[in-house]
Amino acid sequence: MKHALFFSLILLIASGLYASTTPAAQEIYFSFEITAKSELQQLTRIVSIDNVRGNTVYAYANPEELNELEALGYEIIKLPHPGSLYEPRMAQTIGEARQWDYYPTYDQYLTMMYQFATDYPTLCRIEDAGNSVDGRKLLFAVISDNISIEEDEPEFMYTATMHGDETTGYVLMLRLIDYLLSGYGFDPEVTEMVNEIEIWINPLANPDGTYAGGNNTVYGATRYNANWVDLNRNFPDPEDGPHPDGHAWQPETIIMMDIAEANSFIHSANFHGGAEVVNYPWDTWAVLHADDDWYIDISRAYADTVHLYAPAGYMTYLNNGITNGYAWYTISGGRQDYMNWFQACREVTLEISNTKLLPESQLDAHWTYNKRSMIKYIQNVYYGIRGIVTDSLGNPLDAMITIVDHDFDNSEVFTDPDLGNYHRMLSPGVYDITVSSYGFIPQTITNITVVDTGATRVDVELQEAQTIDITGTVRDGDTSAPIGNAIVEIMDSVHTPVQTDFSGAYAIYNVVEGTYTFKVSADGYSTLTEDITVTEDNHIIDFDLFAPYLFWDFEQNDGGFTSNDPSGWQWGEPSAGGITAYSGIKVWATNLSGFYVDNAHWYLDSPAIQLGNNPMLEFYHLYNFEAGTTMWDGGNVSISTNGGSSFGLLTPVGGYDGNISALGEQGYGGTRDEWTLAQFSLESYKNQEIVLRWHFGSDYSQHNYYGWYIDDVAIIELVGVNDPPHENELILQQNFPNPFRGFTTITFSMSENLKDPILKIYNLKGQLVKSLTSFPNPSLGMIEAVWDGKDEKGKEVSAGLYFYQIQSKNYSSEIKKMIYLQK
Repeated sequence: MKHALFFSLILLIASGLYASTTPAAQEIYFSFEITAKSELQQLTRIVSIDNVRGNTVYAYANPEELNELEALGYEIIKLPHPGSLYEPRMAQTIGEARQWDYYPTYDQYLTMMYQFATDYPTLCRIEDAGNSVDGRKLLFAVISDNISIEEDEPEFMYTATMHGDETTGYVLMLRLIDYLLSGYGFDPEVTEMVNEIEIWINPLANPDGTYAGGNNTVYGATRYNANWVDLNRNFPDPEDGPHPDGHAWQPETIIMMDIAEANSFIHSANFHGGAEVVNYPWDTWAVLHADDDWYIDISRAYADTVHLYAPAGYMTYLNNGITNGYAWYTISGGRQDYMNWFQACREVTLEISNTKLLPESQLDAHWTYNKRSMIKYIQNVYYGIRGIVTDSLGNPLDAMITIVDHDFDNSEVFTDPDLGNYHRMLSPGVYDITVSSYGFIPQTITNITVVDTGATRVDVELQEAQTIDITGTVRDGDTSAPIGNAIVEIMDSVHTPVQTDFSGAYAIYNVVEGTYTFKVSADGYSTLTEDITVTEDNHIIDFDLFAPYLFWDFEQNDGGFTSNDPSGWQWGEPSAGGITAYSGIKVWATNLSGFYVDNAHWYLDSPAIQLGNNPMLEFYHLYNFEAGTTMWDGGNVSISTNGGSSFGLLTPVGGYDGNISALGEQGYGGTRDEWTLAQFSLESYKNQEIVLRWHFGSDYSQHNYYGWYIDDVAIIELVGVNDPPHENELILQQNFPNPFRGFTTITFSMSENLKDPILKIYNLKGQLVKSLTSFPNPSLGMIEAVWDGKDEKGKEVSAGLYFYQIQSKNYSSEIKKMIYLQK
């Protein structure tokens, strides 16, 4: 996807106008002291940490971020901005720029890139990936021997200078492009690389930052982009969700994500400055990568090769030039972790100069230090296991390759679906792999020997798996009447949603055995979301939907809900962060168009609600709150039985996320970026008039988070009113306590002519969980049964909703429901 943006005023103003003033005004470089490394978990969410040496932290911030840090009590020492320490010589001509000891102007950079494609049309094309905030181009040189043909070869990517003031990699990448193209056909090593690898190189990932001082100089370069966002904190994060920095994805970030999504890169690196070290995954958490030993080997190879060509002391930081990212200092939203976790691409961060804006006279030396390492790093793609995965007719498959007893945390790799080729880089050893693709029988290949002289080829042909046709009926859970025009959907699958006919029947064809999330919805009913395992023995799947006696979808109006603060909870259509409503287009949210503020205590109150005999509250929500090791901000739900004069905390089925600092009590915290059903038993408040309150709270420290979104609020009645007993009937009472942990008591009675009662407990899928047949004093009028929340095998069941019924001879009681909370 291309993102064309209008050029901003900065491109129309003479170059140099903002030199030195822009960094000083909007981007401050500074240091401060910490007492423990654990403090970084919170601090990295406030400022952009650049380096940590002992207890001294070096960081960037805009004025608002700096004020927030100072409010925590840290003493700030402002330092000269790295982008204004030295004014380098700029090339006057393209010829000077190609001497590689000048920095090019922005226009010279564009000319040089397009000239590569002009000079080497069969080897290079320039991919215009899109525009920056201020309209500058992000360009890739794509290098291959067959530039217009996709081949069975690994795809590799280098990018540089996503921090705009870290400029060494910028010039080195331009020079690398020239080296590969001019060396083709003359240098055997280069020729082999261009023949065997598709190489993508982006020399300048943050052109607005590098040319913040104007298009004719890199003096005044900034770390942040034109929106004052650190691009290397702006990517989705494995631990902290889609927007860990609280900012919307920047155009430059989207471009990189689009490029990664459109290609099948297996190996990459991004170049930085400010240190001299190879940083390998993970950055976001302490857990080691499944390929940690391999990462150490390739990082060690990069640094050790540098040491052969560089003076003593170069790239010796931390562990003699290499480090695990988290062990150095943790960040969230880095591109390295994004590429590894979300794109199955092995990426490291290459810090190649202690000086960020390197004097132009030192560029040639740094090329000498790093050239052999940069070449060898690309050549990592030669090793491991490679092959093509096809079906029985030879068609390429979109398949996953798993290293048995090795892969975890998204370390599996995938084929390029266009050709079915895969490339799994591995250290030498003996491995088993499992190849799987939806609709096909997985295949495991054992005892594959990986050597250090090249890749072991393993082509795989998968056979189609037997599929199952799912059929069933959607009914009203209270009346058993069929529901027509209901929608049945298998989430995150290749199957399109289907609609029930007038008899409530539906069918989904050609489903492979497995566990799926089904979503069933119909007008006037609460939406059901349920995980179900589909097998030959379980392919007739019926669903019961329950009509709430109160329901607010917020489409026509705000439902009569009110906020205590006009700047707080808002009703309408969301427009921030790509968030959309669960159903329809409208929701209630803490801020429909942006981030919440600090020091907020916002209440969203329902209108007065008259409850029935056994009510339950349900609603769908998602949230993005500030959290680290402590959940700083968040929200919870409370209830009033005196018209709103006072409220008491409600606890959801399954419990809250933990204690919320701003609330001083339990609540939802952290990030939940998908709409999720929340359920609260209101049985303790049956037949009362109540008011419900959604309470959001934030503390004094807030760093751009979207807050809380709520949709489709419903009050449902779990059980109906019992009819008077008559002959041959079993009378079943509601269990107590409900919800329960540990044990609950179920009371029932039966007429004298009925014998040998059986209490049966079922899960939401209608599967029998437990049968109870032994009761104390079964001949008495009222009989008690105790269930301990365990199934027939003595295993504790999952938290959730369960059904129970008494049966005797040919008679059965009504079905009642209960909620189990795990111990």
